[in-house]
Amino acid sequence: MREEPSHFSGRRALWMSRVIRIYENRLLRLAVGLVVSAILLYLAFRQTTFGAVLVVLRQANVGYVVVAFFCVIANQLFKVFRWQIMLGPPGRVIPFGDLLMSTLSGQMLNAIFPFRVGDLSRAYIIGAEGPGRAFVLGTVFMEKIIDILWYGLMLTLLLLLLPLPKWVNDSAWVLVGAAIVMGGVTFAMASQRQRFMQFSGAVVRRLPGSWQVYLISRLRNGLDSLDILQKRTDLIIIAVWSTLIWIMALLTNQFILLALDIHLGLSASLLVLIAVLVGINVAVVPGRIGVFEWACVLALAVYGVGQTEALSYGLLLHAVVYVPMILAGAISFAIQARGH
Repeated sequence: MREEPSHFSGRRALWMSRVIRIYENRLLRLAVGLVVSAILLYLAFRQTTFGAVLVVLRQANVGYVVVAFFCVIANQLFKVFRWQIMLGPPGRVIPFGDLLMSTLSGQMLNAIFPFRVGDLSRAYIIGAEGPGRAFVLGTVFMEKIIDILWYGLMLTLLLLLLPLPKWVNDSAWVLVGAAIVMGGVTFAMASQRQRFMQFSGAVVRRLPGSWQVYLISRLRNGLDSLDILQKRTDLIIIAVWSTLIWIMALLTNQFILLALDIHLGLSASLLVLIAVLVGINVAVVPGRIGVFEWACVLALAVYGVGQTEALSYGLLLHAVVYVPMILAGAISFAIQARGH
């Protein structure tokens, strides 16, 4: 049963205040994150100096930086278009601006806080506009699964294009296998939903009656989001948007390389993209400071790029990708907190 929007502005403001309150006074988590950032920044600067990096950055081609910035904007818009398709008929009645602000504020929260709190905020805010929070959370989950599948595809392409050390090669194939399994399980749940609901009902049968009703209704609402996977036309559209999303991410990396006069093929941008994705998901630190730069240094070292140039690249790419996202996310967060 889907939830109807009621007192949406008040609920939205309450959610925003809860998000802030959850992470207040968590000095230990912040301290650990800062220590990790400091260590990685030390490693990134170990064989160079800030002055040398500044010289490289001052010589950056502004035109290429601007093009990369527009690729970042396109990437964000394509994500919202894809999400709108994943939401199905309920998504068509939700204003595009609301979906965009929810996406931007969610990404901002994910960049600053751990535990993907931004994804939960998207489910809470957009779910209250009609589809139901469990349903929207299901679409967010499906979005991640599809990204994992595309990540596995890119990783496979990289393995075919670039000879990597054996331990990296073996680990990469494990990740590809995991992506295939997760995608297969998701599609199986979509096609065998009734059986899955029967199994879930048997699991929760020992719980109190009120808990059974609550969990089953939320689970059914969440699984409704998988209906889109059985519609061939929508799947094709989702695949197209997903491809464009990753192309924009790849081009962003490539244009920043060109901005710093580093002439490498697309395989280098692909390796950077994969290295950064792994880094920011393994080491969750505020703003991804340090981990982003160190991942770029390690990736470009494969191509013989010096640490000064590689670090300059990491800093510039980090700024182009994250600064606009965090600023736009903060503005969106403020607008949503006020309930328009």
